Amino acid sequence: MKVNPLYIFFLINALHINANAQALAQASPHREAGKSDLECFRTIFVQSPVSDTYVAKDRDTLCFGDHPTMKLRGLPAKKCMISYLSYEVHDLDAAYMSASYLKIYTVSKKEGHEIELSGVSTQVSEHNTTWQNQPTAHELIDRQSITNLPFVLFDVTQYVRGHLKNGFLDFHLKTNSKKTIDIASRESGLSAELIIEMCTPGQAIGEGDHLVEYNPEGWGIKVLPSDLAGKFTIQLARVPEGGFGDLIVMTERGDIVQQIPIAVQDADITYHTVDIGNLLPGQYWAVFRKGRAMVRDHFRLKPINGSTLLQVSLESNLEPEP
Repeated sequence: MKVNPLYIFFLINALHINANAQALAQASPHREAGKSDLECFRTIFVQSPVSDTYVAKDRDTLCFGDHPTMKLRGLPAKKCMISYLSYEVHDLDAAYMSASYLKIYTVSKKEGHEIELSGVSTQVSEHNTTWQNQPTAHELIDRQSITNLPFVLFDVTQYVRGHLKNGFLDFHLKTNSKKTIDIASRESGLSAELIIEMCTPGQAIGEGDHLVEYNPEGWGIKVLPSDLAGKFTIQLARVPEGGFGDLIVMTERGDIVQQIPIAVQDADITYHTVDIGNLLPGQYWAVFRKGRAMVRDHFRLKPINGSTLLQVSLESNLEPEP
């Protein structure tokens, strides 16, 4: 099955922004007691799987790791299908993790049907996993029902905290549904996301250097005004082409207010138009992240001639807001 990359790009923009906002909003009530924004610096990592696949009982020697969708089915037993996800997570200290969620995007709507999520103790390969050699699920994590939302969100906080030190996190998905449930795989461009919220001691971003760049390749980012009303422009320099990166707009205290996937183009310098949306006047960080590398730029939004429209200020030295 061929997937139109342009369709996937717009689907990501349509779903990813709203879905992440809802996912992060749901994360807030589950933070550990005492871990308030004033006591720690909040960082949210969104990881894509390094491997995802499904296995089918009636095709028990076949591997489906290159398919754009994963599949689930419970009944009849001879038609059973199970899906697997594998993530590599390094250099994160479980002691500072406040919440974690797994978000899968459901391609087909089978509202009301339940999906069960369990842990797997070995790393799953999408290149050679079949029904005959599939790993065994060993720890039930969560159960959720499919709704009218484009995704299903599982709370994996305790499981991730207990297994983060391993460097990898693998999951097993199954259902008791008689109908096939399709889930977007990483080959579709809309892969399941492992969201990890870290809460580390420190001051707010605006009061110290806690948003640390890791930029071994010499990438560049600059926030510029746009000629279009209600928008601003992101200039990226020397970012290797291919795939997607994340543009994250954060307040000075580290709250994420926008998270937008950006397709990386083949050019030394590229420009990307971003909606100001519901942002208020004030100072922000624009962070671009691709893989483990991250670059940032500090910018201010100001009203245009006393109106309600905002634009990026070109002031070279940003002072703290009064």
